[in-house]
Amino acid sequence: MQSDEVPQAKAKGAAIPFTTANMKDGLKLRRLKLESLTKCGYFVHKENGKSVHVANYYGQDGQLHQQKFRDGDKNFWFTPTVDNATQPKKCQLYLQNIWGDKYDKKVVITEGELDAISVAQATQFKMAVVSIPAGVGSAVDAVKANYRWLDRFEEVIFWMDNDEPGQSVIPDLAPLFPGKSKVIKVEGFKDASDMLQDGKEGDVYGAVWSATLYTPEGIINAAACVDDMDEPEGEMIAEFPWPIVQENTRGIREGEVTYHVAGTGIGKTSQIVEIQDLLLKNGIKFGVMRFEDTRRKAQLDLMSLRAGRRLHLDPLPKEEMRELHTAVFGAGTVELFDPEKARWDFESIQGYLRYMVMALGCKVVFIDPLSFIVAGTNERDERKALDKVAYEFAQFVKHTKANLQIAHHLTRPEGKAHEEGAEISVNQIRGSGGIANFSMLILGYERNQQGSRPDLTRIRVLKCRWTGWTGIADVLRWDPVLGRQIVTDEPYPDSNDGDAPPSGFGAVEKEY
Repeated sequence: MQSDEVPQAKAKGAAIPFTTANMKDGLKLRRLKLESLTKCGYFVHKENGKSVHVANYYGQDGQLHQQKFRDGDKNFWFTPTVDNATQPKKCQLYLQNIWGDKYDKKVVITEGELDAISVAQATQFKMAVVSIPAGVGSAVDAVKANYRWLDRFEEVIFWMDNDEPGQSVIPDLAPLFPGKSKVIKVEGFKDASDMLQDGKEGDVYGAVWSATLYTPEGIINAAACVDDMDEPEGEMIAEFPWPIVQENTRGIREGEVTYHVAGTGIGKTSQIVEIQDLLLKNGIKFGVMRFEDTRRKAQLDLMSLRAGRRLHLDPLPKEEMRELHTAVFGAGTVELFDPEKARWDFESIQGYLRYMVMALGCKVVFIDPLSFIVAGTNERDERKALDKVAYEFAQFVKHTKANLQIAHHLTRPEGKAHEEGAEISVNQIRGSGGIANFSMLILGYERNQQGSRPDLTRIRVLKCRWTGWTGIADVLRWDPVLGRQIVTDEPYPDSNDGDAPPSGFGAVEKEY
């Protein structure tokens, strides 16, 4: 019988070849035509006088990995067809192999193979239709395993069974594709196969085109919300590595966007790497999207903090580098954007973000710098583009409860430059209208590259929606040997006294 858990696969066996010998007229009771079954590779196999239905499941490599069998009592099981076969819930969705990249407008996801074939037949194979492998218990894992393929569609339509188990999984599935998830629920019928059996092929077709945008229940009387008092407003994912910032902002929180702003070469990236190192040490999964550097440099910066030396300038021997890499990244908690292979347009970036958060489980994603994403929009006016991106990111974190940490530039002030220690204000943030409105936390970094202490950086909290606190926070001292910014009690010089900089420091490189 149907189960919410993926059955334990049996030992590997030879794949049973497709045949029409046992269904020469298709599946009459299901009103499925032989042509439809043949296109889908679904067939009836007879052995020892018993008939079973067979559906093929392909791995992400495009090879046949599993065959699913279903008997007359609705019991089903999987048999792997290759060594080290992919688990059913990690395979491609059923029928995904026949669509490939042919369609990108609508994709319908059903609960069973016969439902998928029914919809495909009713829509004349003119749109993508797939099925999860083994009941609603496999739905979320199966969808996440194929997230990138599904996310390219403009509409992701869920047609789960019209029963309690089928409907209960929709709130877990639909939010994976915010803004484009749609649902189908036809009263009086359990699923698409039931509708087809009742001779309502046209209604199956119509149901797809009348799918409704998923909207969770959104209005409730406050009197019924007393249990909300037991829930935190938004949990803290991790602490900031700077004590004054942490005390006054209450940390890196779910559903927030933090902007790190400073002049050129002040040290935005080095601050972000410090936060990444803290997350690594606490086993918190995060994604890194750096546009100015290679993925190798993004890894070296984190490895450098662990090694206590700047590895891009002073590398370890090859084997020690590999051992250090395993020690830092072996737990699999860091997902990297590959700037050499990935697409840079804004829609693709949004897709990568959703994939990192919704499918890979990243709690925090770092974007450095924002200007590269803005350049990937279709908006020619930079200010409008910044407003659009800031709005989309604010909406994204509210939908997903993720946290975004974003490096961004400042406009050039009148008079003293930020690189000469000018104090930062919100209205100096490039495109400040959108970012000021849609951000939850803004941290500014001030440093006088030409003053007596170019090794000191001051953090200024420009906005904190959670606590409301703003003002001067921690002072950091650059350690050129360790290659990191260390919290110090030394006073930050407010003016340039004209002394020469201490030897061995100078201007920080752009990636720091």
